[in-house]
Amino acid sequence: MTPATILIVDDEPDLTRLLAEHLQREGFAPLVAHDAETALRLLEETPCDLAILDIMLPGMDGIDLLRRLRQRYDLPVIMLSAKDSPMDKMVGLSLGADDYVGKPFSLLELTARIHAVLRRARKAAAAGIPDGSADARPDSSTPAGPSATARACGPAPLPAANASDRDGATAAASASRATHTDPGTGPAGTSGMGTPDLAPLANEVLRCGPVTVDLSTAQVWADGKPVTLTPREYQLLAWWLRNPGRVFTKQQIYEAVWGEPYVADDNTVTVHIHRLRAKIERDPERPALIQTVRGLGYRLVCGP
Repeated sequence: MTPATILIVDDEPDLTRLLAEHLQREGFAPLVAHDAETALRLLEETPCDLAILDIMLPGMDGIDLLRRLRQRYDLPVIMLSAKDSPMDKMVGLSLGADDYVGKPFSLLELTARIHAVLRRARKAAAAGIPDGSADARPDSSTPAGPSATARACGPAPLPAANASDRDGATAAASASRATHTDPGTGPAGTSGMGTPDLAPLANEVLRCGPVTVDLSTAQVWADGKPVTLTPREYQLLAWWLRNPGRVFTKQQIYEAVWGEPYVADDNTVTVHIHRLRAKIERDPERPALIQTVRGLGYRLVCGP
């Protein structure tokens, strides 16, 4: 098998040398750039499977480089940052970064994240719909507008997530639902957080605060304005709409929406929650809809 080519973009020579040597030992083919311009030139010359970008770069910074990459390439990206700034992370994730790692970092942890991101990218490619690409998103560019029959969020469909189409917009529009328990009660053995349960239900239009979702067309509006979500973001939102008020751990969310076993310390759920908040929350830094329950997980709050 041809080794995956990893582009490392960081202005610290000692770090890039150490990381390149480690990735080579792990069976990857690393390329190194110390600035954004060199990175763009290397990408034109050599197809890459994944990029690792530092936010703090000379000249064009990592955020601007990520924006350029998203305009031209369907390439998984992991961001590196020594800055402990939620805004930097939120901007990077909203622009399409697949994961982020803070400096200093463990080489073993970064390697595990690289494997996880590549694995998801290959699954999406095998399904024929790159997760997060523009042509894979549910079409909300010309919406007909929220239905007058929309109701408050509650039991609602969850898009199908089988191996062949779980990343597609068609799957995102498929309908299913869960049998509910009272919020905070949950089935036995779930520590009061509940466990998702899927079963078919007719298509519906749902509202959660300022957000309206038409499950029959996979269209989403926030404060009456159309919102473009990736298939996975849409699946996550649709899943939450039928589980309002219930607290779920990252593991429960991942296994319900991604349909595969959760790997400890995987940032995938956190990344997608950041992206979703950036698109549907009125103030993503103070989220009112997707709330963090410290020490437990996350919940969707639709009422006061």
